[in-house]
Amino acid sequence: MKALLVAAVLLVAAPAPAGAGEWRAFLPQLQGDPRHMPPPGGRERWEERRRLREEVRAGRMPRDEAVRQYRERFPERRHHEQRRLSHEEREQMRRDMHEANRHLRKR
Repeated sequence: MKALLVAAVLLVAAPAPAGAGEWRAFLPQLQGDPRHMPPPGGRERWEERRRLREEVRAGRMPRDEAVRQYRERFPERRHHEQRRLSHEEREQMRRDMHEANRHLRKR
């Protein structure tokens, strides 16, 4: 009797067998997970890009007009506006960090 009970518990608790390389078995579990959802506004951006791409492919709109409309509706995010460091500034930062780490190791 105990053997049947143990076998039943193991059968219920065992994961469903998936074939080699078949990730589809795990997809239903991931669909409701908020970590796997597009960010807020992400789907709207994607849909607008798709719509504009189809307009350009069909010849109903020139590409530069589609780009202008998209950028007007979705301005670039702030991190794109940040100035990149020059080579000299990067090298100076690398030297400063190296020196700071050397001082930390001496303590």
